Amino acid sequence: MAGLSAWSHDRGQPPGPFDRAPTKAATPGRTITWVPCAEDTTAECGTLNVPIDWDIPGGATVEMAVARRKATDPAARVGSLVVNPGGPGGSGVDFVVHGSSY
Repeated sequence: MAGLSAWSHDRGQPPGPFDRAPTKAATPGRTITWVPCAEDTTAECGTLNVPIDWDIPGGATVEMAVARRKATDPAARVGSLVVNPGGPGGSGVDFVVHGSSY
């Protein structure tokens, strides 16, 4: 406890899961073509090809479905919110497309 207390005093907060520096640079050129979602055209859907193993970025890939909703008040927009509803078996796209009331 004393060690954590001393560390907290120096840094102001305990380490979090994202405090470590990235080990590799971001892979450029990955883009998403956004189109209106079939289920709700106020949301946008697309796909993104990502490596199955990020340690082998030129290896096999998997196509990942993604969805987004733009801010209804762009002046009040504070950034992006990434949602992962958990799983397995549930659709993250459906969660975003049908979850506008949340």
